[in-house]
Amino acid sequence: MTSKWSVLMMAIFSGQAWADSEAAQCTYTLSEAKPGWTAFKTTEKVGVSGSFADYTLSSSTPATTLSKTLEGVKMSIVPSSVDSGVEIRNQTIATKYFAAFAPDTPFEVTVESVSGDDKAGTAKLQVNINGTQKTLDFPYTVNESGELSAKATMEMMDFGLKAAFDGIHLACEALHKGADGVSKTWTDVDLSVTAKITKTCE
Repeated sequence: MTSKWSVLMMAIFSGQAWADSEAAQCTYTLSEAKPGWTAFKTTEKVGVSGSFADYTLSSSTPATTLSKTLEGVKMSIVPSSVDSGVEIRNQTIATKYFAAFAPDTPFEVTVESVSGDDKAGTAKLQVNINGTQKTLDFPYTVNESGELSAKATMEMMDFGLKAAFDGIHLACEALHKGADGVSKTWTDVDLSVTAKITKTCE
């Protein structure tokens, strides 16, 4: 006679097997992604955000996990296409900041690895800016609509950007004054990526 304990254990394991089977039948697809940034000014650290108009995203292979779908994906960004929402500011950033970068060098970003699940985790992105390559951790979350949001902070000086920093600070010295009368341009910049993840389960 089968004991109640055996019946219970069989139910538990069969339930787990069913759950694993259901998970294995889901496919994740990356359909789009967009880069973003937030720079900071004044002592109060007021953020100025924007994106880029010219960038390309490599193809992604649908997979049974989000990490497999994202790993290896590359994005190439043309820095002169900076878009802050204000045309005159775009021109200033392009000519006084990005013009001091290594010439004709796009930003290259590659997803090295992803740890986490389809709700939250951390993606390690290899970031190549101004001829300097570093790996940054981008914690991410995915909402119920499949919108992925990831963000990291870069330090300009880690990418050899002192000349670019000096150029933008001087050009925007008056605009970067806060209530205390001090003109300040911060050297840390938030980098962000938003993406659309489609989850299809049979």
